[in-house]
This record gives sequence, C-alpha cells and structure tokens, in this order.
Amino acid sequence: EKGLLNNTTYYFCLDKDWQKEKDKGAIPEGEYYININDIKERRTIFSENTFGKNTRIYTDKDCSNTTESHTQRENFYLHGGDKYGNNGGIDIGKNDKRFFNTLETLKKEYKDILDSTQDDKGKIAIKLEVEYGEEIEFAKYFTFDEMVKTSQGQKYIDLNKKFVLDNQYPERLQSLKDLCQKILDKLQEHIYEQYGESQIYKININSGVRCKELNEKLGGSKTSQHSHCEVADIAFLNNDKNNKILLIKLYEDIYNKKVIGLKNTSIISQCIFELNSSYWIHIAISTDRWKKIKNKNKPDFLTKPKGVAYHVYNGTNLNF
Repeated sequence: EKGLLNNTTYYFCLDKDWQKEKDKGAIPEGEYYININDIKERRTIFSENTFGKNTRIYTDKDCSNTTESHTQRENFYLHGGDKYGNNGGIDIGKNDKRFFNTLETLKKEYKDILDSTQDDKGKIAIKLEVEYGEEIEFAKYFTFDEMVKTSQGQKYIDLNKKFVLDNQYPERLQSLKDLCQKILDKLQEHIYEQYGESQIYKININSGVRCKELNEKLGGSKTSQHSHCEVADIAFLNNDKNNKILLIKLYEDIYNKKVIGLKNTSIISQCIFELNSSYWIHIAISTDRWKKIKNKNKPDFLTKPKGVAYHVYNGTNLNF
C-alpha cells in the first residue's frame, strides 16, 4: 500500500520475527480485548487523510494493559482510515464506519446483557482473537528466509524481502518459488536418498536473492540472475570437509541427468561449478525472461576455477 506521507510502497508481512519488532510487524497472534464504550471518531491527522474511527486494543479483560507479553510491544489500535497504513494493530480501512456502527447497533440490541458485564468504570470488554492461519509452504526443504538471507546485515535482508514481494513484479516471487520447488527441492531429495537425511547433508544457500542495493554492494553484475530471483549458489557448509566431493558428485549427477525430477535439464538455465575462496554450485531456473534474452532452451554447463575465465564443462574438468 502507498504510504500516507509519500509514494513509498509498504507491505503487510506476517513474518514471525517481524511481529517482535516495534512499528514493523503485524500484531502478534493471541487474545485481545476492546472496550466498546470507548470508540473514538475519525480525525484529520494530515491535510487530506484521516485516522478513522478507532478504539484501543488491550491485552487483558479489564482493558487496562496495552503491552503484549511475549514481544513487549504496545499501543495497538483497531482502526480505519482513508488509506491502509499500520504499525501493528488491526486496520479495517474505509470499513471503519460500518464496523463500528454495527457495534453500536449490537450495544442497543443486547443492552441488558452487555450492561450486566459492564464494570464500575463503564468498560464493556469484547474479546478479539488474532490468528493468521497456517503459513503457506514455500518449498519442501527451503524457506523464504533462506533465499533472502545475506551476511551483509538485517538492512539488506529487509530490502531483499521487499524486493521479492513487490506486487508490481509478481514474476520475482514466482521465479523464486519455481527455483526452490522445481530444482532445489529435487537436488535435496537426491542428496538425502544417497546419504541419508542428516543435517550435514542439508544444502546451504550461500547466496540467493540480491536486491539492487545488495547487488551493488557486492559488486555483482547488473544482469545477474540473482537480481531476478532466478538463481542460488549452493554448498554443504555443515560438511565443509567433504564439501568439494559432494558438490562434484552432485554436479555430475545433474549433468548426466541422474537426479529424479531433473532429467529434463531444460528447466535449468545455468549450472556452474565455481571456486573462489571455497567451492559452490551456481544453479538457475530457466524463465521466459531468460529465454527471451538468450534465445535458447538448453542449459549452460560451465566451470569457473579461481582467477580464470568460464569454461564449457566437458565431463572431465571438475577437479581443480
């Protein structure tokens, strides 16, 4: 949603870690209360925007405490407004008048019952249950957070998340899901079938998504597939001693079409065995964008030893 003060796009995120952050995440799941005898009217807060009808959200039935116990966040409101905009709380937008008018109607219709629950301070508490439902599975073995992580700090992780979730570019999220579900999941299943389902054989995402700011900071190519959510650099960081051996075997199995679910390698755009300070495999999904640019339907299998140019893989030159 566009912001009140500028044209910046903001996102509603249910990320569990963000729920702990003040003025950032959604209101944490749980039980809350409102006092329906304390409904405030709409008011102008900027020249052309109003904060809609509203009431404070409490964390106790007495409607005296506003601090959420697990995160220590506070001052949530159930409110409306001309534009969506929320640092937690519950925003019902332009539906605020209808919602609160319905509460007023219920107060009149069930006056005797509600009056009997009123305390000596005139408060009538109504319970709210906040629940977001089950989290949509991103992929079988890989999470959204794994794909947007970076060692460059939380600032760039947050920028990566916004980059992927930008509604103006839905192909970014779709490409990332396809990469995980159609390629990375297949590779992980292949590894587990060979060696057993152990943490030391969990594929690590060295580098996944790179928003523009992160890509520039890392000195990445302006045409990098990382900046189109199409690629991941993978390794076995929990098994560093055998990382090279495992990667060579995996790369050969991909090339020789031995990975179940990846025997049709046309779904891959690039598969590169690389060495810099360590070994990794750079593997990318073939998208309509990629096919249009490269005008090809077959993957590039390449090797990249440290300090030298890329070489076309010929089936024999991985031991460097």
